[in-house]
Amino acid sequence: MEDTSAIINDAISMSELNSALECYRGRKAKTAPGLDNMQAPLLTNLGPAALDAMLHLFNYCYSNQIFPHAFLQSKAFLLFKKGDPALLDNFRTVMVSSVMARVYEIVLLNRLYLALPPAFFYRYQCGFLRHKSTSHNLSMLHFAIENAFKAMKGINNSFFPILFLDAVKAFDKPIKNHILFKLLQSGIQGKLFGAINAYLSNRSFKLAFQGLLSAPQSISCGVPQGGILAPLLFLIFINDLPQCLPPGMVSSLFADDVALYSTISHSHMACVQISQATYNLTWWAAVWRMRFGESKSNIVPFSRSKFGSINYPTIRLCNFVIKFVDRYCYLGNVMMANLSNIGHFEHITTKLRGAAFAITSLICRKSSPTFSVIRLLVNSIMLPIITYSAAFWRPSDAQLESMQSLILLPLRRYLALPWSAFKLAMDSDFNMLPLHLVFAQALIRLARTLQSLDFAGEPQFQQIYKQERLVLSVATNFSRMSLIQRILYAERKLNFHFGVYPIKPVLPAEAKLLLRKVSVQVAISSIIANQWGQQYKLALGPIIPSNSFINAPWMFYDNRPAAINRARLRLGYSNVKSHLLYRHRISIEDSLCEHCGYPETVQHVLLDCQIHTATRLEYLSRIRLVWPDILQFNDANSHLHIIIGHYHDPLIPAQVKRNLLEITGNYLSAIAKQRQSIIF
Repeated sequence: MEDTSAIINDAISMSELNSALECYRGRKAKTAPGLDNMQAPLLTNLGPAALDAMLHLFNYCYSNQIFPHAFLQSKAFLLFKKGDPALLDNFRTVMVSSVMARVYEIVLLNRLYLALPPAFFYRYQCGFLRHKSTSHNLSMLHFAIENAFKAMKGINNSFFPILFLDAVKAFDKPIKNHILFKLLQSGIQGKLFGAINAYLSNRSFKLAFQGLLSAPQSISCGVPQGGILAPLLFLIFINDLPQCLPPGMVSSLFADDVALYSTISHSHMACVQISQATYNLTWWAAVWRMRFGESKSNIVPFSRSKFGSINYPTIRLCNFVIKFVDRYCYLGNVMMANLSNIGHFEHITTKLRGAAFAITSLICRKSSPTFSVIRLLVNSIMLPIITYSAAFWRPSDAQLESMQSLILLPLRRYLALPWSAFKLAMDSDFNMLPLHLVFAQALIRLARTLQSLDFAGEPQFQQIYKQERLVLSVATNFSRMSLIQRILYAERKLNFHFGVYPIKPVLPAEAKLLLRKVSVQVAISSIIANQWGQQYKLALGPIIPSNSFINAPWMFYDNRPAAINRARLRLGYSNVKSHLLYRHRISIEDSLCEHCGYPETVQHVLLDCQIHTATRLEYLSRIRLVWPDILQFNDANSHLHIIIGHYHDPLIPAQVKRNLLEITGNYLSAIAKQRQSIIF
């Protein structure tokens, strides 16, 4: 192991500087500049002489334990959280320093990580640490609740209390001397200690608002939010909080979000332990000048009994009485006292509605983003709302249906599809996973995450896993499964498994493809074949073969009118009379073409109807110019696939495909105009 003193006191090497600059290459090159307006590419593309000058500057600052004045000045932005926008407390201040200052901070951050003792951080601290996330905290709480429910089985009026704490303005409260004292306690000395002392001294900021900058304001305490070093310094500051808890108490931390519970299954004794813990926390907060918020510090009594039917004890923290509540939003996951999913479902749907209507507001008649942009917004904004903590709650079929409708709302609105459009058909055509597969995917990802838990190998965890693997059956109701049961169910549903924890699994190729969301149509086609095959086939009619579920490139190139016509033809919701007949809008007698007298099918309208002969000949002449091989397709089905944008041939160049889509889109619009139909 490398000597700590050498790490702390040696000069900064060129490899350390290059490693820090690597963080601002690629996608991170667009990071926001500081007050000097220096862009990241300016630094990442420096020549050898300029890099030597920068390294000399950093080594001079490090050896003399100083920070340049320009590095200590930041541009501040106010980010609205929630509540009344007229109150300043509902905004979070984010500091943006110079890019060169951030590169220097990365060098110090890497050195600080190496200089800290092994296993320095508290075992269950998961905030801002490598290879840890909120999944670790949430899975830990769910395992604890499930174990407590098993221990309380058959005991009346029993409950499992969990105390949730939230520090008020946690990053703004720590005093500089307190942070430096805890750095010394952790063994940080020498030049690295002096550099961090200079980093925390004489800082100032200018508030940016609507292109204007305020006068400089000094920072007297706290760590600068938005700084590279700030999260790690705060973790060092709060790392001794679990040490003040009485024996038998377990704390789950994600930075300043704290959850405390007792390992004792007896409800009264657990409350006594929590009361002792709050007394010690009151002392800790007074010593280190921290404050816990009354509104966000609550106790949730998890129980099978109705909330409020039990007399809960009075527990005080600092100068207020902690309230017992029936729900709490911890790390974005709403946990209810009776383990119901109603609270989290309402939380999710509220966010989904806001995002759906915000994306839908971009769609207008005259100028709208392309369909691919709308789909990208749905995948990048709406889908993460569902996938985050998807493994920790149990949606019913009705709730899945409701969320699926909200996910598809902007896409449906863009393509003018009715509410009755078959959701699975849209998922397949838009290359999106159905939500029940999204939840299965989240469970499998959680199973992979659990492999990195340092408490996953405890005998208690292994015993629970083995017992529930034995009792699990195929007919088990998914909405009533425990966390591990649902992981096992997802393994069986997706035809692969992880084996016995904590052995690190080797996933089959099929599992990796599914986790990367590549085999979307394969998964959907399997579901359709097993459950909804006939319904899907009837909905699509004769256009798309039932064994072909590959999204077409039309969504990336079509304008909105062409995309509407094409999508309604592909999904069977056009105004062609065969589709109207299938949807019971007209009778069999009215399903004949009014121009030819033949049954009005999609094939008849696009390829045979006499009224469109001139338009069809013009279309064929134009398409032969860009793709002479069209002559080899004599069957009607192949022509239909070309027109609706479903034909795929890897030998066709991309530009030819784009020209084909443009020509067929104009052809569909011309036919729709001739038939005096706004939507085909």
